[in-house]
Amino acid sequence: MGLCQSVFCPQDREKLRPTNGHKQFTEVQELTHWKAMYDSTTISNSVFFFPDAKLPCFRYLDDGKLDHHHRDKCKFAHEETSLVKLIRVMRLARRTLDICVFTVTNDSIANEVMAAHKRGVKVRVITDDGQRGNRGSDIEKFVQVGIEVKDDGNAGNYMHHKFAMIDDRLLVNGSYNWSVHATLSNNENVVVSNDPLLIRSFRSEFERLWAIFKKSNIQYNPK
Repeated sequence: MGLCQSVFCPQDREKLRPTNGHKQFTEVQELTHWKAMYDSTTISNSVFFFPDAKLPCFRYLDDGKLDHHHRDKCKFAHEETSLVKLIRVMRLARRTLDICVFTVTNDSIANEVMAAHKRGVKVRVITDDGQRGNRGSDIEKFVQVGIEVKDDGNAGNYMHHKFAMIDDRLLVNGSYNWSVHATLSNNENVVVSNDPLLIRSFRSEFERLWAIFKKSNIQYNPK
C-alpha cells in the first residue's frame, strides 16, 4: 500500500496543526517523516497481542543497547513486547495525537502521551467520566500539563472506546485498555492500520464525541 497523502482537505489539515507555540512541521517534512517510517518499519497494518510478561525497560526503549550488568539486574523487559511496539508507534506522532479510551492507568503510556505534548504535538483525550476520577488514573496528569481532556459526563453509561489516531496517518484500535492490568494479565489486541477509510470513520466519531462532551470538573481522588 502506498503512502496515504491525506484523509483531509488542506483546510481541515491546517485546523489540526499545533497551536501551543511549539515547532510546526511543514507538509514536506511531515510527508518525508511518514514515508521514512513506512519504508523502514512494518508498523502499519499490524496487530499486537497481550498480555506481556513484563513492563518495558525505558533504557532499552530509548537506545536499544544495554550492558549485560544492567540487563541482569533490571526487572523490566528488554525486548520488543507488545507495549514496546505500541509506544514506538505513539512516538511517531509529529502533528496530532487524538486519544479516545475508556481508562488510562498505565504510566508507561501516560508518559508517552505527555512527552508528545511536550514536543509540540497537539494532543486531545476523550475518556470515561467514572474512570477519570478513579485512583491510579493518569487523566488529571494530562490536565495539569495542559492537555485538552473531555469525558462523557454520564455516570449511567460508559465511554468504552479504545482507539487513537496519529497524525491522521495511523489508527490504533482494539480491545486493549491502557492499564497495567490489561498489559500484564488480559488477553487483548491492538490493531494498527493506515487505511484512509478507517481513519476517516474514526476521525468522524472522535469529532462527534469531542463536540458533544464537555470538560469535566472531576478531580483525582488520592484516597
